[in-house]
Amino acid sequence: RRLPPPHPAAGAGDLRMAMAAAESGDFELDKLNAAADRTATGGLRGHHQQNALYPADCLPCIPQYTLDNLTLPGEIQTLHLYDDSLLAALSQALATGGELTHVPMDHAAAEHRVFQLAPYGTLIRVMNIRPSVKQSKFGDRSESQLVTVLGLRPVGIGKVQQEYPFMLTKVGRMDPPLGGTPPGSPPSGPDLDLAVLQEQLQEHFKACQALREHLGLTGTSSAANLEDQLQAWAATAGEDCSEWGTHVQALASLEGMSPELRLEALQLAGAAEAQWVLNFACRALDEERRRLLALKALNGL
Repeated sequence: RRLPPPHPAAGAGDLRMAMAAAESGDFELDKLNAAADRTATGGLRGHHQQNALYPADCLPCIPQYTLDNLTLPGEIQTLHLYDDSLLAALSQALATGGELTHVPMDHAAAEHRVFQLAPYGTLIRVMNIRPSVKQSKFGDRSESQLVTVLGLRPVGIGKVQQEYPFMLTKVGRMDPPLGGTPPGSPPSGPDLDLAVLQEQLQEHFKACQALREHLGLTGTSSAANLEDQLQAWAATAGEDCSEWGTHVQALASLEGMSPELRLEALQLAGAAEAQWVLNFACRALDEERRRLLALKALNGL
């Protein structure tokens, strides 16, 4: 089914493309839609087609300005896409394997009115698409797409190859760091081993989940535990991402936490070994648990 004509409004975080059209005649949207028509089913199943439209080390990109909606590895969320460039990126992803990148904007550059992506992001896979309707504040209605995606693993984001009809960037494979430590950290690293840290992570995650439910708050994953969440990720992500399992466990546990903290965790995952990322997540969840306990005590006064 051909993607519907998009409304020229922003989508996925109210982002409008800030750059003018690049000089390229090989990326007509009709051609991309036709390719998606032929391979949409295979794309949703993760079947990679040979791609002659752009280099193998490039992928379509969804730039994300509002960090709250950034997909982290291990997370499943639904994006509402209605901007023409984002729908074109989706169409191209479906035609070439169902994968694209979700990349935060560089907010420091944005303060100086410079459009720039962060040097890291998340490789995501399209899991499901549902047609929807976007209504503007003026009452105008246009067709859109609700796209359920799964975060696979961290990726390095290189040079932007084009801005139109969709953003295309170079993507560097980030192998799980072995023995790496975060910049400015002592070389000794956390004292606890991985098994102890993973057990603590489960305990803090469950405690935060129970407290949020008691207080009627939202934000923590509804998964019974992180093991179930990881099993769902592993079943879909495949062997290409299997080495990232421990990093993904830590990142997925931070669902519902502040956007700044989640972004810091994603940066850390690309630079440090799993022990550091687990330790970071454990400390963040422990602080969140203490905050929620204080709210519970105040509610009891």
